[in-house]
Amino acid sequence: MKYNFRAAANLSVRQAMLNPDSPIPLYHQISEQLQSRIREGVYPPGHMIPSETELAKSYGVGRPTVRQAMELLVQR
Repeated sequence: MKYNFRAAANLSVRQAMLNPDSPIPLYHQISEQLQSRIREGVYPPGHMIPSETELAKSYGVGRPTVRQAMELLVQR
């Protein structure tokens, strides 16, 4: 049976929760969650993570917020 990384990655994003009441900005929260998923192997090396549009929809935020999260992740 072949493992579907994209389906698993999308499922994980849908289950992710953000805390809008936290003093931590949403883009930091998203970046942390994506970094955790990379470390956990949900997004293994050489495989794509969901697009900005997919992530924005899954997290219920705008694309600029996801873009900031991705920029922060790249900086780390």
